Amino acid sequence: MADDEQKAAASKAAPKAGEGAKETAACSPPPPSPEERIKGLEDLLKQRDKKIGELEADLKWARADFENYRKSTERRMDADKEAMHGRLMKDFLPFFDTFDKAMQAAKDIADQNGGMSDPLKKFFGGLSSLYKGLNDLLASRNLKRIDPLGKKFDYNYHEVMMQAEDPALPEDTVVQVIQQGWLLNGKVLRPAMVAVSRKPAKKAEVPAADIEPAPETDDAAAEGHPGNTSGSK
Repeated sequence: MADDEQKAAASKAAPKAGEGAKETAACSPPPPSPEERIKGLEDLLKQRDKKIGELEADLKWARADFENYRKSTERRMDADKEAMHGRLMKDFLPFFDTFDKAMQAAKDIADQNGGMSDPLKKFFGGLSSLYKGLNDLLASRNLKRIDPLGKKFDYNYHEVMMQAEDPALPEDTVVQVIQQGWLLNGKVLRPAMVAVSRKPAKKAEVPAADIEPAPETDDAAAEGHPGNTSGSK
């Protein structure tokens, strides 16, 4: 009897078959429709395209920054190279100046003596060949002399060391080169030290009204005195 009662209670407590599955199906969301699935995929594609666009923009800016850095580095390296070249050339300028003076001295000797002896001709001939080779080398290095003689003074290329009066020349004309100037790649490596002309100073003219009459001398005063009868009879 007790066993029958326990079986009856168990049968009442146990859920009917299929009731749990129905409750689970009722709680789960319905599957998405084909239109919703397509829309979801389109949203994913838009997000992917947006991310790709952002990455492409970042890559573009990175390339631009790198290109600017490369160009600035090249400019800085070129500037450093030019500065080093300028310092090297500037160290040689005294040697070039001495060579110029030696050639000018040879010309002066030839002009003063009406020519040269054969040994001197051979010596200065070799020196002239060497001088020409030196000038060709300077030209290949874009190093050239500033030739200011007879030209208007220009503070960009010249430096005034003295002035000389010359009424025949316009004011500030270069009349003498004291030290040779040099250009490197068209830029001043060393300005030319020069002497320039100036007009003679005008003497101040004294107005006639300001000129005082010269005082009378004793002889003139004696001749004009009424009591003086000398020289008359």
